[in-house]
Amino acid sequence: MRGRPVFGGPVCPPTIQSIDQYCTLNGYDWQAYVVLVRQLFIFTPCLLCGQLHVLKIRAFLWRKVRSPEDGLNTEIIIILIFCKTAKEQGWQYTKRLLPPFVIPYCVICREPVMAYIRQYPDGAIHSAIASPMMGTIDIRTIRRHVRLAMHLIKDASLQLWEFLSGLSGYASLPAHRPGASPLESLDKAAQEMDRAATRVQGCSAETIPVLVYVHALNVYTRARNPIVPVPTLVLQATFFHDTS
Repeated sequence: MRGRPVFGGPVCPPTIQSIDQYCTLNGYDWQAYVVLVRQLFIFTPCLLCGQLHVLKIRAFLWRKVRSPEDGLNTEIIIILIFCKTAKEQGWQYTKRLLPPFVIPYCVICREPVMAYIRQYPDGAIHSAIASPMMGTIDIRTIRRHVRLAMHLIKDASLQLWEFLSGLSGYASLPAHRPGASPLESLDKAAQEMDRAATRVQGCSAETIPVLVYVHALNVYTRARNPIVPVPTLVLQATFFHDTS
């Protein structure tokens, strides 16, 4: 879906100091999201060239998403970034950055899909419950989103635990509970990431909801062109950057 440019309006600082704000349609503030992205790009490699440089925003675009409350499509503002280095190298040099609740190439929000899986971690389909939550009556759409989310949750959990296994001085790997769902495993991995980041930085670290990990992995797997920095490098930069 191609967005149409939006112009005007100052970029204001966040009004809510929690990343949860960017994980829900109702709490989304695009201006605050821009501030967050600018802060992340200070120590996170550019997704287009893999180098550290100042974030360049080319345009503000409209993007349609479906409200879980009334099942109607609504429009939000997202950003389009530009990388001069990538353009000079002949690579993809622009990319839309989606807030975590937005699923690439789809209007259905990620938040209700994750909420449904929390109720049914085995992935069982109950259309009477899933339909009003996701804002669709198409059982095939419901099944596709549940299946994709289950796959992403499992993959995100494995990647996080693999990453944490290399941080033996800061992270611990708890014994696996037989019968634990992939979502439960991801919850524990995310909690351990928060603890490890706190130990490394020597202060309280911002808690990252599991929805953000699922979103990040989805962005990597659905990108039409390969994203330059691998997910582990982004995790290393985001959580364990030098704060001295």
